[in-house]
Amino acid sequence: MNNIQKHVCFIMLILGFIAMLNEGQTDAAVSAKVQKLIHKANLDGPYLGLVIPNLFELNPLLQHPNFTSSNFTIDFAGKRFRFGTIGEKRVILVLTGLSLINAGITTQLLLTLFNIEGVVHYGTAGNGNPSSLNIADVTIPQYWSHTSLWNWQRNGDGHSDELGLESDGDYTRKIGFLNFANYTTNVTACSSYGNLLNNIWYQPEEVFPIDGTLEQRQHIFWVPVDSSYFQISQTLENLKLESCLNSTTCLDKTPKVVNVERGTSASILLSNVAYRAPSFSTNSTSALSTWRVQQWLCETIAIISNFPLFYIPRISNFILEMVAMKVVSMILLAVFILTLVEHQAYCEISADTQRLIHKANNKGPYLGLVIPNLFEMNPLLEHPNYTSTGLTIDVSGRRFRFGKVFEKKVVSVMTGLGMINAGITTQLLLSLFKIEGVVHYGIAGNANPSLHVGDVTIPQYWSHLALWSWQRYGNGPQDELPLEGQGDYTREIGYIQFADYATNVSNCNSHDNLLNNIWYQPEEVFPVDGIPEERQHAFWVPVDTSYYDLSKSLENMELERCVNATKCLPETPKVYNVQRGTSASIYLDNAAYRTFIYDKFNISPVDMESGAVALICLQQKVPFIIIRALSDLAGGGSAESNEADTFISLAAVNSIKVVVEFIKLVATTPLAASQWLN
Repeated sequence: MNNIQKHVCFIMLILGFIAMLNEGQTDAAVSAKVQKLIHKANLDGPYLGLVIPNLFELNPLLQHPNFTSSNFTIDFAGKRFRFGTIGEKRVILVLTGLSLINAGITTQLLLTLFNIEGVVHYGTAGNGNPSSLNIADVTIPQYWSHTSLWNWQRNGDGHSDELGLESDGDYTRKIGFLNFANYTTNVTACSSYGNLLNNIWYQPEEVFPIDGTLEQRQHIFWVPVDSSYFQISQTLENLKLESCLNSTTCLDKTPKVVNVERGTSASILLSNVAYRAPSFSTNSTSALSTWRVQQWLCETIAIISNFPLFYIPRISNFILEMVAMKVVSMILLAVFILTLVEHQAYCEISADTQRLIHKANNKGPYLGLVIPNLFEMNPLLEHPNYTSTGLTIDVSGRRFRFGKVFEKKVVSVMTGLGMINAGITTQLLLSLFKIEGVVHYGIAGNANPSLHVGDVTIPQYWSHLALWSWQRYGNGPQDELPLEGQGDYTREIGYIQFADYATNVSNCNSHDNLLNNIWYQPEEVFPVDGIPEERQHAFWVPVDTSYYDLSKSLENMELERCVNATKCLPETPKVYNVQRGTSASIYLDNAAYRTFIYDKFNISPVDMESGAVALICLQQKVPFIIIRALSDLAGGGSAESNEADTFISLAAVNSIKVVVEFIKLVATTPLAASQWLN
């Protein structure tokens, strides 16, 4: 993009904002006051976006001699955007909070709201390469991946067996797997053994690039950083770094800057050597970004939004040790930014799109319908009680469709697979449009043995069940987790011990598993009505009480039983209000894990998106409800290899029948105020 194009782009942007402001728009999403501040900021752009996980990583930069604050901040959607310069480079700083979901929604907001020329993400990381890297070394990987999007295979199947939904292109065996039984240890007097948890298969992420075909997914696993940024970073390898915390505490080796091939991220604090080792040997991973788990996500969003990105982690531990060497990354970051060449600027939301958003919001508010996939959305668009207004708005690779169900105004949007896509899409919906409430629906696996395929569940509470602290081998329930004393992690929710699922060990004297335990963790949340950058924690997120009470009248609905004339369920499905559902970026096809989460947490539906929708609505104080139809018994329960392949269309149809009836009730029933809006 040349200078003339940049000026034209920003003239359009300015005109769009002025048009909205002159007409006095005060959207529930972006107030007129915030729009003016964003407009003011973008006139001074473009900016380099600095995306930072935590306050202890942000504050040293704010105090760095090369950083000058402009004393200008914008608070939006629970995030604080700080403006300043490093040298002559204009920068915007924003804190994400812990986890991939927080990193995703924060990066998406940054790129959607502001004129960003590129993104630099920095922070601490665990080390997956102990042979050549040391504590406080600064690594600059060329590629990043997300390694906690899994297909969890049922026991009895192996690497030669097709995964559930693999034939549809949803999952793959190309990247590789981890076998839990391979980590069994201290086994004596046994010739063979296994593990009911079987295998986890690593999966690529679904992405929807802004320059791609809308709602047509692509897949990506290794995400490259910007090649120009990476080339610049190679000049920093001889930079002198600090080796001492103070006069008495120093490292044995002086830290160094190292350009490495690969890093990885997951919503896991990894303190387990056994899991670290194959990650390095299999994937050549150097900076295991598992303490600060955001890096891959920031990079992926930058890539699909056509933004250059660069990430600077520093090795803060050997996965097993924590050393607070705060100044190291600060020095490197400052030097890097001071050496940056000029990069092209982008105009993320055009003036035409802004006018469409303004036009839509003048006719709101809307009920937001958040839908995972096309096969769950298309039957709604074809439903006789759905009427399209003909208006669609495309933003950040997402298409927002406007219409009515009965007389209720709705805007529907497809998220794509997984927690990250669901979180980003829900945040965009609530940030851009005037939304009175959210209905999320789709299919789910079933963990509750009293329910059946085809049943529709409406849980009262949702959780994200894949934010973990993975405990080192040798430690147990009585041992404090890393960073537990600082309030970052907890043992209050519970854990699963992998050794408990060993099989064929009845005649063994003893056995254990090197993968040890994973401890379930709550999400960090930053409510829109809270103090910016002051975290809260949430694990069980309640749906809106008025919506939930209203949904109880749906329990006698008549649902579909047959896929076609020859394929029918043995019993007619029903609608159930249940206590709990849970989500993770895991396609769960393993009976042992299914049984564990039901016994421990009383889980009914298990899916890959709902927990993210719940967390975003919680943070934005928007009422929501989630309706999930059961397509399979997670881990098997019939002679079919996977029931989801057979009954997925039936489950989708039943979920839509219930959703349409629920919307009819919302349209005709006066509701009490949301518990979050009182």
